[in-house]
Amino acid sequence: LRDRGSERANIGTDSMQTREDHLRTDGPKLLLTRPRQQSERFAELCQKRLGRANIIISPMIRITPIADEIDLSEFEGVILTSENGANALATVACVDGIHAWCVGDRTAAVATELGMQAVSASGDADALVALMVRDGPKGALLHVHGTRTRGDVVTRLRSAGYRAESRVIYEQEEMQLTGTAQACLQDHGPVVLPLFSPRSARLVGDGTRMTSAPLAIIALSRSVAEAWTGPTPSRLAIAERPNSYNMLESIAAVWMELAP
Repeated sequence: LRDRGSERANIGTDSMQTREDHLRTDGPKLLLTRPRQQSERFAELCQKRLGRANIIISPMIRITPIADEIDLSEFEGVILTSENGANALATVACVDGIHAWCVGDRTAAVATELGMQAVSASGDADALVALMVRDGPKGALLHVHGTRTRGDVVTRLRSAGYRAESRVIYEQEEMQLTGTAQACLQDHGPVVLPLFSPRSARLVGDGTRMTSAPLAIIALSRSVAEAWTGPTPSRLAIAERPNSYNMLESIAAVWMELAP
């Protein structure tokens, strides 16, 4: 990550530490567990919003594309429920100009950068299905996703009379918390933990059952909060809407309470 003057963050991983020789010991720490690309981008946003902060990145899932070449000429459009799907699709198909129905704004932004004609449901699977039913596509649709998916988007579209199929195009390999993250969780200082999916809530929860640190959990939605399997958090906040902006605002509100 780049230095940003007085707003520079300390960002630690097991393999490297950027800009600082060590993490600060005072104040709360922010633990990011999304796949590395998303975590690094979100760390930049947190750096801008929070100022100087201890940020630790420990991805719990590794994304690996696995699909063979896909011919999209037979489809009116694609359905994207994550930016991982958009990025993986672009490695195995010509996506220029293809219509893409996207679950959220970030996924739509990535799809647009890759050359797709993207529209965003700005929400969750329910919002995405509702958007597509309103748009009423006539041709075949392809939902590309990872080995694990949720929301039953294709099943619901088929029930509504649309021609939709799904295809797995990337693996979501589970990972363990890094040594840096584990050390942070065994400390007595507060740890702010954003959770973006039920699966990540379960994975991180399973890895933090013996933690000593007070946990402030920021959940993307109620379903994410309900999937938590770890110790009872000292604080629990649910984003007003399921998007990065509202997650960031919820983090900032909790951070203000915890920062010395």
